[in-house]
Amino acid sequence: MHNTPATTSERRRHEKHRRAVADANARAGRRLKQIRRERKLSQQAIARMLGISFQQVQKYEQSIDQLSAGAVYRLAEMLGIEIGSFFE
Repeated sequence: MHNTPATTSERRRHEKHRRAVADANARAGRRLKQIRRERKLSQQAIARMLGISFQQVQKYEQSIDQLSAGAVYRLAEMLGIEIGSFFE
């Protein structure tokens, strides 16, 4: 079967979507750090909440790795905040 290359407009839409996702992931990491500091929580405390290492929390905050939807949900629930707070 032969696949035709994506059109220019399809490639642009894909790139725009990719950037939007990357921006949302970076925003979530920055907000995690901001929320954590406002609540005077350590990276270790957040790590314990999620059952991960503090190094992984560092990676989330620095946008090296992406927070999963499940991690955002658990954090929001444990911190008593709205999920949307991570994307403001």
